[in-house]
Amino acid sequence: MAFFFLTRLASVPSRSSRSSLGALCKTFSVRWRPFSACAHNNKSVRKLEIHAVSTKHETPTTHEYTNPAVNLTQTVFHEDTIFALSSGAGVTAGVAVIRVSGPHAADCLLKISAPSTRQKLPRPRYAALRKLYHPLSEELLDEALVLFFPGPNSFTGEDVVELQVHGSRAVISAVVNALADCTDPDTMIRPAERGEFTRRAFENGRLDLTAVEGLADLIAAETAMQRKQALWHLSGHVKETLEEWRTEIKTCLAHVEAVIDFGDDVDDQVFEDIIPRVQALRAQIKAHLDDAHRGEIIRGGARVAIVGKPNAGKSTLLNALAKRPAAIVSPHAGTTRDVVEVQLDLNGLAVVVSDTAGLRDSTNDPIEIEGIRRAREAAARADITVLVHDVTEGDLETALQALPSRLSACDGTQDPDDRADQRLVCVLNKVDLVNTSDQSSKDKDIEVFKTSLLRNEGVSELVDHLESMIRVVCEGGETGGSSENTKNTNTKNTSELMPIITRARHRHHMKNAVAALDSFVQGRTGAIPSLYLPMDLAAEDLRIAGKELGAITGQIDSEEVLDVIFNEFCIGK
Repeated sequence: MAFFFLTRLASVPSRSSRSSLGALCKTFSVRWRPFSACAHNNKSVRKLEIHAVSTKHETPTTHEYTNPAVNLTQTVFHEDTIFALSSGAGVTAGVAVIRVSGPHAADCLLKISAPSTRQKLPRPRYAALRKLYHPLSEELLDEALVLFFPGPNSFTGEDVVELQVHGSRAVISAVVNALADCTDPDTMIRPAERGEFTRRAFENGRLDLTAVEGLADLIAAETAMQRKQALWHLSGHVKETLEEWRTEIKTCLAHVEAVIDFGDDVDDQVFEDIIPRVQALRAQIKAHLDDAHRGEIIRGGARVAIVGKPNAGKSTLLNALAKRPAAIVSPHAGTTRDVVEVQLDLNGLAVVVSDTAGLRDSTNDPIEIEGIRRAREAAARADITVLVHDVTEGDLETALQALPSRLSACDGTQDPDDRADQRLVCVLNKVDLVNTSDQSSKDKDIEVFKTSLLRNEGVSELVDHLESMIRVVCEGGETGGSSENTKNTNTKNTSELMPIITRARHRHHMKNAVAALDSFVQGRTGAIPSLYLPMDLAAEDLRIAGKELGAITGQIDSEEVLDVIFNEFCIGK
C-alpha cells in the first residue's frame, strides 16, 4: 500500500525539522531525501523528492514539488480517500465522471482494473481505456476511460483518479458501489461530503477562498455575465488585487515598526510619509465598496419589481417578459395576493422579476393587506421598479401618486446607504382604449412607455430599455436600449468590468479594513500632535486592516465561515 506525505518549504529545513520529518515519513513508510537547490523558471527554489514505498509494487513512485507560487508551510495530509460522482447527478448522459482523491486513489484504480492491468497505473495525465471489475466478485462493470493525476499537481493537491464511465444509472451505481467495497484495513475510502474535493484543494493551497467562491458561482452560472464574473474570480485576479493591497499594508507596517523599534536611529518623517500611502490605499478600497453592489447583482440577478394598482396589468406584463403564463391573469381585481418571482436570462443578464399584489388603501382583507405589505417590501429591495398604471384611470400624474408609499422602506429598517439608487420606469397600459399616438415619452426624469399588453404592443421597446438599465447596473455602461450600445458594452475589456465584491462577506471585511485605515489616518493627523495616537496603537490599526483583507482570500478565517462556503457545493465537487 502506498502512502504519500508532501511538505512544502521555502528553504532548507533545520536539523530538528529534518529529524521530525524523517520520523514522520518512517511512520508512514515513506523515504525522503534532503532538499537540493534547483532552477525553476529562473527562480531559486527548493525541491523535495518523496518516494512512496509500496507493498505491492517494486518500483517506488517519486513526487517532486517545485511550485514556488504556493505560500503555505505544508500540505494537509488526509488519511482517508474520498470518491463521488462529479458530473450531474440524476441526469442520464453519454458519459459520467467519477472522481477519487486521496492517498489510496491509485490503489482503488488498481483494485477495480482488469487482472492483466492491476499492477500497472496509466501514464499520468494520459487517458487509458480499461475494463472495470468489482474488487470482490470480479464482475465486469463497464469499459471506461481512466486518468491518473499524481499529487500535488492535481485539482485537490492529492493523487486523483477520474473514471469516465457510461452515464447510465446502473453503471454509475455499480462503479460507485465497487469503489466503496475497496475499503479494507489498509485502505480507508469513503463517499465524499459536499464540497470536500474543493475544500481539500483549498487546504492544499491549490485555490484561495475567492477562487473557491468563483468555482461555486461558475457551477451555478446561468447567464453569460455570471459566467464571466465567476471565471474572473476563479482565475485569481481578485486574489492578486487583494494581495497587492496587503503587501502595501505590510510595507507601511514595516516602516511603522522600524520607527517604534529603532526610534533613535530612524527619522520620524519616515512615519509621516506613510500617511499619504495609507490614504491612497484607503481610497482604492473605498472605490470598490462604492460599486452600487454590482457584483452581488450580477451573481444573484438584478431585481425588477412590478408594482401598481389592482388590475393595471402587472401579471400580464410578467407573462410577457417571461414569454409564458407564469402568473394567473384575471379581470377581477386582487387576483395576485403574494409575490410571484420569475428568473430570466435577458441577453446574458440574470434578472429576477417580481409580480406583486395591487397597491390600494381601501381593503379590510387581512390576506390582501399582507400581500400589499410584501409588495412594498419587494419594491424597496428592487434595483429597478416598473410602475404599471391603467391609462383609463388617469394620466401620468395619477400614476405617480403611488410613488410615496412605494419608496417608504418596510418597517423603516432598510439602510439607504447600503442600496444602489433605485431606478423607475412607468408603464401606461391599455392605450388601445384611449386616443394616443405617442408610444413613449419622458416626464420628470422618468421613462414612460405606453403599451397595450393585451395586444403585445410596446413590449419590445420596454424590454430593450429594461435591458439597457440592467446593463448599466451590472456593467456601469451608458443608458440607451439600442443594440449598438449593447455591442459596444460587450466589447469592453472584461478586466475593466468585473467587480471584486460578490458576497456580503467580502463587503463586510473590506468595510472593516477601510475603518481600520481611517482610524490609523485620523489618529496620526490633526492640528495638535500631542493628541496623536501612540505609534504602537496606530500600527495595530494597520495589522487589523491586513487581517481583514487576508480573511477574504482565506489567509485568516474561522472554521464556521469555511463550512458555509464549502456547503454551497454539491457532492462530487
